[in-house]
Amino acid sequence: MRTAPEFATTATLDLRAPAFAHGGPIPPRHASRDLGPHISPALNWGALPEGTAQLLLVMEDIDTPTSRPAVHLTALFAPDTAGFDEGELTADNPRVRHVPGPFARTGYTGPRPLPRHGPHRYGFHLHGLDRAILTTTPLTGRTDLPALVAGHVLASGFLEGVHQG
Repeated sequence: MRTAPEFATTATLDLRAPAFAHGGPIPPRHASRDLGPHISPALNWGALPEGTAQLLLVMEDIDTPTSRPAVHLTALFAPDTAGFDEGELTADNPRVRHVPGPFARTGYTGPRPLPRHGPHRYGFHLHGLDRAILTTTPLTGRTDLPALVAGHVLASGFLEGVHQG
């Protein structure tokens, strides 16, 4: 989704994680179940543009050896959300509408690079949308999103962390 034209905008959001700096290592506590405790990192961001109706957060493995990045999290939530505490991006969080990922998984799935594949970059993308994707709109996976957000992204933030299994 990082390079999909439907998400393009020139306005930026300041996206931060207290546990790691942009480009820095993602701590093991935020890795997948077999590599760490599998707890989502705390995330926070700065002011949103006027007219933001909904936020979309996507986490993807940029370095997966496939034709497109592997998505680890896709979540929609209200613009009055100022951030998430550590461990809050669970599948049962009522403040978040999760878009199903691979194998219909929802909620945070931590970094898990392929063994002996070296370090992988994980991108956290936050998009401010000028219209909400209604809860009545069926979402079966990430491929549903580009058409729904095209022309509606007000601003985007990007945070990258690195993890090696």
